[in-house]
Amino acid sequence: MSLASSIHRRSLSLLRQGLTATLVFMCCSACTVPPSPTTIEIGITATANEPAPNLTGEAERLLWAAVDAGEAHATIYQAQDNSPATLMEEDITVRRGGPHGELESNHGLKKKGFETSLGRIRDTLAAADNKSGKLDLFNLLADMGRRPGKAKLIIASNGLQTVGELDLTRHGLDFDVAKALAALPANSLPDLTDKHVLFTGSWAGRRSPKVPARSYAPQRGRTMAWSLPQVSRREL
Repeated sequence: MSLASSIHRRSLSLLRQGLTATLVFMCCSACTVPPSPTTIEIGITATANEPAPNLTGEAERLLWAAVDAGEAHATIYQAQDNSPATLMEEDITVRRGGPHGELESNHGLKKKGFETSLGRIRDTLAAADNKSGKLDLFNLLADMGRRPGKAKLIIASNGLQTVGELDLTRHGLDFDVAKALAALPANSLPDLTDKHVLFTGSWAGRRSPKVPARSYAPQRGRTMAWSLPQVSRREL
């Protein structure tokens, strides 16, 4: 075999190896599965007897973590007389060049886009109004729990329930939690499997210095009612 022929064959072999490596790299890149979108659901009661709903710092950090991780979708539900109403449903993912662009990787630009979405969420919460005066957190949680797939739930409420089987006003605010739950029909409790729940609001176990100590026992009872494992299987 001549020297020229040997060099030619070795060159072809190296070329084939290079093409194979390139194809393998392209296939691996194409097969990379992007992270699943994060679903954020915000549930509010927003009756006239409650402070206007707003996002706590912890709730904002949860929203930012979802946006910072990639695709994120946010929906706001409000408890109403019959079934929860959808106040807002939006893709809050920050992208380059419009809604169909690539995910934004620049931290500053991503933060700026997030603040814009956060402003719309705050405005929607501030405008929420439930004139009925009925508090139905029970059915709000049940409805949010029935939606398929994993989700992070942010609940903003004072924790009272004034209608239905868990009407806390019938038991008195300083009620026996175990007895109240035991009286509910079988299989009626909200199933929050695969849901990460963040309870926020004046009732979530934090007492303001302005709240008298005598007012804290009913608040603690409400917190326990919604925090018991039987009510929601959740991560906290």
